[in-house]
Amino acid sequence: MDCVQRELAPKLSAVGEARHWAVARCADALDEGGRQVLELLISEVVANAVLHGRGRVMVAVGCVPGEVVVAVDDDSPDPPQVKTVGVEATGGRGVALVEALA
Repeated sequence: MDCVQRELAPKLSAVGEARHWAVARCADALDEGGRQVLELLISEVVANAVLHGRGRVMVAVGCVPGEVVVAVDDDSPDPPQVKTVGVEATGGRGVALVEALA
């Protein structure tokens, strides 16, 4: 599987940019449900890199029919961590969503 990567500015607009780019790259490889999961998960991991990481944000995407690989990297040495949040929390579930749906 060939992967293509892209560098994004470390700002929130990178989330939508990454989402649209990844879906366009992999639209033919996924059904509608797969595209929706891709949109959700790439949004979560890029937002996590922008909000909690440091420096540049690199996104790599590769796809074949029925399968997508996404890698997101920033300059922080700290890995993402699953948080335990209450039911009323408005955030903090991104890594848990990735674990559950990827």
